[in-house]
Amino acid sequence: MFQLDPLDSRLHGFPAGRDGAVNLYGGYDPATGEWRIMIYPGTRAYEPAYVTVQSANQISDLQLIGASEADGALLPRMYRNDGSGFTTNTFNAGFRQPVQCVSVVAADFDNDMDVDLYLVCKRGGGNIANRAFENQGDGTFVEVPNAGGASGPVGGGWTTRKGWGDSATTADFDNDGSLDLFVSNGLTTFPVLPNAGPHKMYFGVPNGNRWIQLELVGTSSVANAQGARVVATANGVSQLREQGSGYHRFSQNHDRLHFGLGQNNSVDLQVTWPDGNIENYDNVAANRVYRVVEGAGLQPRPNGPVASFRAAGPGDECGEPYYESRLDRAVLIWKDCVTGVWSVRTAGGGKAEVRYSIDVSGSDLQSVQPRLLETQDGASVQSNNAVFDFRTAGVDVDGFDFQVANNGGSGGVCFNVGGSSNVPVLLGAQHLPVQAPISLPGLNACATSTPVGISMADVQADEASGTVTASLRLNQASSGVTSVRVFTRAKTARGGTDYFGFSRIVTIPAGVISVPVSVNLINDSTSESDEEFELRLIDAVNAQIDDAVATVTIIDDDDASTSLSIADRSVNEGQGSINITVSLSQSSSQAVQVKIFTRAGSARGGSDYFGFTRTLDFAPGQLTRTTQLVLRDDSTAEPTEQMQLRLTDPVNAGIARSQATITIQDDD
Repeated sequence: MFQLDPLDSRLHGFPAGRDGAVNLYGGYDPATGEWRIMIYPGTRAYEPAYVTVQSANQISDLQLIGASEADGALLPRMYRNDGSGFTTNTFNAGFRQPVQCVSVVAADFDNDMDVDLYLVCKRGGGNIANRAFENQGDGTFVEVPNAGGASGPVGGGWTTRKGWGDSATTADFDNDGSLDLFVSNGLTTFPVLPNAGPHKMYFGVPNGNRWIQLELVGTSSVANAQGARVVATANGVSQLREQGSGYHRFSQNHDRLHFGLGQNNSVDLQVTWPDGNIENYDNVAANRVYRVVEGAGLQPRPNGPVASFRAAGPGDECGEPYYESRLDRAVLIWKDCVTGVWSVRTAGGGKAEVRYSIDVSGSDLQSVQPRLLETQDGASVQSNNAVFDFRTAGVDVDGFDFQVANNGGSGGVCFNVGGSSNVPVLLGAQHLPVQAPISLPGLNACATSTPVGISMADVQADEASGTVTASLRLNQASSGVTSVRVFTRAKTARGGTDYFGFSRIVTIPAGVISVPVSVNLINDSTSESDEEFELRLIDAVNAQIDDAVATVTIIDDDDASTSLSIADRSVNEGQGSINITVSLSQSSSQAVQVKIFTRAGSARGGSDYFGFTRTLDFAPGQLTRTTQLVLRDDSTAEPTEQMQLRLTDPVNAGIARSQATITIQDDD
C-alpha cells in the first residue's frame, strides 16, 4: 500500500520504458489531473493482479486501458454436435446477450426431460449475479429471473471481505429427487483473503415432476463405469447421459446419473457398458434410486434420508455469519465470544414484508440495544424482557444486541421467535439451524412450567357510547412481560364506517393479570341492525393464545321507523331505458341519502346495460327518488336476462329491501 499525492513531483509523468520484469507502473499528469496505473507482465503472457484505489474525494472518469477481449463480457457460444462435427447455434439457441462468467454446469434442474444451464459469473472487480437458463425442450433457452434464487452474492474484493465466483457442482445433496447446487466463491485476493467465500449451497425445490437416479457399477468393465452410456426413454422422448462425473472447471458433479422424467411414472433404460455390453430394462418405476451392476441387473436402493445439519452445541454460537440481505431470509443469532455480546438480525431476503416477533427474557438479560430499526418496527425493552416486532422487507436488516450476565448462571436467557415469518433461525458462523425457544448460552430448551395463557372475551356496547373496551387476560400472573398483537377484523360492522380499525402490540407487565383494549366506535345516524366485528390475537410472546377471537357487538341506537326499499321491474330490451324508483316508508323531517349501484347477473354491464354507482338524496318530506337505467339494444337473439340494483350506505334511514331484480326481455 502506498500514498498517491498529486503534489509529489516524483509521481508526475509516466514511465517511458519497461525493463522486462513484472511491474506496477503509476504516474500523475498535472495538466489533466489524471492518474494512470498500469500492470506490465514482463515476459509472461499475463499477470494476475488486484488493485484497489481509495480516496476521500470522488474518483471520476475511470477508464480501462489495454484490455483484451477476455477482460469484458463476451457472447457465449453454443455448439451443436451434428455427429460429424460441431456447428455454432448460439443466437438461435437464445443466447443473444454477452455474459461475463467463468464456469457452467449442465443438468435437468426442473426434471422436465431436458438439460438446463447454470453459469457462475464475475468481473474483474468482484462478483456479478450468477445466471440460469431453462431449456425449452427444443434446444432453445430462456433466462430464469434471479437464477431461480441462486444468483449469489454480488460485489467482492478484499475491501468487502468476499471472494469471487469460481465454480459450481451439482448433486442431489438432500435426496429429494431435485438437483442442488454448491457454488464456490474461491477466487480471491490471496493472501488478504486466504479462505475466500462465502461458498453457497442452493437446494432445488421439488415441483411435482418425476425423476430417476442411477449408480453404475462395472464388473467386466472398470468398476466406476467411466465411459458408460445410458439412454432413458419415456413417452417417446429419449435422453442420454454418459458416466464421466460431469468434470468441468476445477469441479465435477456427483457420479450418480440423474434423469428428469416430467409426469411419466416409468422409463425404459438402455445401458451400454464401456466394454460394449448392452443391457435393457423396461418400465422402471420413477422417483427411485437404482444401482445398476454390470451383468447382475437393476437393484432398487433406499433414496436415503433427507440431509440434515448436525445439532448445535456450546461454542457454535461464536462468530458472525455471512449473509446477503437481498438473498437470505432468516433470523440470525450469534455471539462475539471475545466481547460477550450476542447479536440478532432479521434479513428480508429480497421478499415482500416479513413479520418477525422476537423476544428475549430472563434474569440474566442485560444491555439490550436495538439496531437498524425503522419507523415501522416496534420495541419494548424492560429489565428482564425485551420484545421486538420487526417488519423486514427487500434488502432490509433489523435487529438488536444484548448480553447474558454471569454466563447464564442465574437461569440464562430464553430466546424466542414468533410471528408469521416461517423462516429458519440460524446460529453462529456455521449457520446451524436451531429451534426456538432456546436457552442461552446453553443452547438447550427453555425451562418450562404451566404455560401462561392469554385470551379475550366477547363484549358489546351501544353505538352512541363512542368506545367499546375488551379485557385482555392471562390465566395466571407472569414473572415476565407478556405481549400479543391485537387487530380488528370486519364482519357485518366495517372498519372506517362503524369503528376505527387497528393492529398493535399490547403488553401486559409482569405480575399483572389483565389490561384493557379499547376500540373507538363511529356513531352515525343510520338506522341499521346490530353489527359485529372481531378482535383477534396473534404473535404472543411469553404466553400461549387460549382464545384467539373475541366478538364485539355494536348495538344500534338509531330510529328504524323510516326505511328505504326498491322494487323488482321488467322491461323490453328495445325500450332503451327504464326509470327506477327508490321509496321511503314514511316522510322524514331529515334529509335522507342512499347509494344505488348495478350488479351483473345473466345480463352483463356494457353488453346488456350501462352500469353505474350513484347517490340519491331525499329532501325532508320527500318520499321517492327516481333514477334511470339505460339498456343496450342489440340485434342478437338471446334468452331473457336479469341483473340487480342494490341499495347501500343509508343516512338517516334504514333499508327494508336492499335489492331489486331487473328482468330484460329480448325483442330480437
